[in-house]
Amino acid sequence: MAAPQIAFALAGKNVVDAGTDADPPKEVAEVVYSGNVAEQKDVTIELFEVDLGEGTGKPRQPLKLATFKADIVPVPSPKQGSPPGALKLTQKPSPPIDKALPRFKLEIGGETFDIGLTGLDAEGGRRFEIQIKAAAKGKRGQLKFESKAFLFARFGHFAKEPRAPVIAFITGGEDDAFFKTGTVFWQQHADVVIEQDGMSLEEIVAFLAKHSARIKKETGDKGWGEVNIVAHGNPISAKIKILKSSPEPNLRIVQLDVALKQKPSAFKVTDLGLRDTSRVVFRSCNIGRRADLLKRVKKDVFADKCEVKAPKFLQQYATAAGSASTRKATEGFVEDVTIHLPQATEPSDAQKLAAIKARFEELEKKRPTAQRQTFEKEKNTFTIKKAKLVENSVPFPGGGLKEHEAALHMKENKQRTTPEARLAAAIDADNQTDNFDFTVKEQWKRGSVTILTEQAAKELEVQASSADALPPRAIAPVGGTVVIGNNSTLKSSIEGSSNRFVNAIHSPASGLSSDQFIDIKVVDAKKVKVTTTGGATFVFNGSTETERSATLTGKGQLKLGVGGETLTVRRSQLVTAELPIKRFSVSFRRKLRKSDPKLDFAKRPAIVPDIDDPGHYGSSNDPDPSPSELAELGK
Repeated sequence: MAAPQIAFALAGKNVVDAGTDADPPKEVAEVVYSGNVAEQKDVTIELFEVDLGEGTGKPRQPLKLATFKADIVPVPSPKQGSPPGALKLTQKPSPPIDKALPRFKLEIGGETFDIGLTGLDAEGGRRFEIQIKAAAKGKRGQLKFESKAFLFARFGHFAKEPRAPVIAFITGGEDDAFFKTGTVFWQQHADVVIEQDGMSLEEIVAFLAKHSARIKKETGDKGWGEVNIVAHGNPISAKIKILKSSPEPNLRIVQLDVALKQKPSAFKVTDLGLRDTSRVVFRSCNIGRRADLLKRVKKDVFADKCEVKAPKFLQQYATAAGSASTRKATEGFVEDVTIHLPQATEPSDAQKLAAIKARFEELEKKRPTAQRQTFEKEKNTFTIKKAKLVENSVPFPGGGLKEHEAALHMKENKQRTTPEARLAAAIDADNQTDNFDFTVKEQWKRGSVTILTEQAAKELEVQASSADALPPRAIAPVGGTVVIGNNSTLKSSIEGSSNRFVNAIHSPASGLSSDQFIDIKVVDAKKVKVTTTGGATFVFNGSTETERSATLTGKGQLKLGVGGETLTVRRSQLVTAELPIKRFSVSFRRKLRKSDPKLDFAKRPAIVPDIDDPGHYGSSNDPDPSPSELAELGK
């Protein structure tokens, strides 16, 4: 015969909504008796709100919400599998209900009650965990019950959010208004809120991994519904550290590659409490336009488990007056028109307006004709106007040839080679990659290149001076040879090469015939040997020669005359240099509203962020941005 037990179970869902007088709860949680005792007097049933330590602090003690007294009375002819008894309430709770605080509805013993919840200041999020305890003095001794499963009462959640738990990570400090108001918002909309200034993706993933077993147990293996990451952002990157040890908050594809190479184990944990029904949402300005980045974050950070989303607009949080328990917090989008002027001094108001107008009209041309607005009518509706000087520098770090081609030539022959000309191709090429930091080159006022360090490398560099030389510069490693000729086959092979650095120079000015060549071989780290074939000659120190050996050290060089061509032979100089750049950025911003030129701005409906609207949020499921779309982001 089984030992006598008093037990209780939840009928239906274990998640219900909570509300206040202003927005009363609509759902009802039902608690039913499920024990095997048919008759028992004076059963005490208590409800507690428990804090399992959702945040980074210690769990607090359970807080009693309500107490019921009941008798268990026999049920005539109970159905098979049903308990032999039922509850008859003998004492009901009558605590005062604070109209400003949330409460939920509970049905027990055939009656429905409002159960008041705690103040929101004491709750890590707005998911209240409700535990049931019961006790009675039975014929064979004390009878006790304590629920292992929890009833979750959720307050103030999105209409479209998952029925599974929602967690929000706040990665910035309270000294930043974005994070301060964002924290209030998520305390009203998430089940769990974790705040840590400077929190990295590595730490977020570690937290999810640590609590994965618990969240799966609580949700019947459904896992997290939504993981939110509140961080600053822009169209190029999310401003969050990838690793805990990362020197700066800069989530970009190229930086993700660096981090994964630096610490391959950082994101190896695959059980994060995520399912294919879950979603990770970055609450970061504009980064939703980078589907290519969201794909990599999904794959390399979140174990390819679920969709990753982010907004396509500037993100904004706002709060109304009142206490943390009562003030309403909102999330919204901001319309932004920004221009960048290549100058080091603040533009005049006339310059700002002219540039903003041009950009505004450029953006309006992308709308349907009926929705297009005029700048003259709209300009005064932009209530936030900012102008700031942005200073940066394009570095040329030492250590390899590809990055330093521009710097190698900037110091020498300044009359022929300008920094702008040498950098233009590289900047334009970077505009189509995740390496691009500085937007299009026309936006920046460029200063003079500063050579920080210069060091001779082992590679040999041969520079031709004639305008027709192709290419004007050739590179050869130790043991390699640079060939100089005037052969059509040689020219074709150079033109058809995909290698940026070839080991040959075609020079019509050299006067060499098709079967004559100059070979400059790198014998070892210092020594070079110049030889000729086909009867070719070169001039060295005024004498005509066909062979010459030379030792090159440091910045020393060897000059050879070949017909009308002058060849400068030297060690490649690895240069660390920087190019200072400045611009004035001017932004006009206003609340994002539906475009309707027939209505005054204040009467147009505000855009409410909708996680399911592809016009609002980008997704890891979207196609990668095209080169032209990436170029547009640079504006």
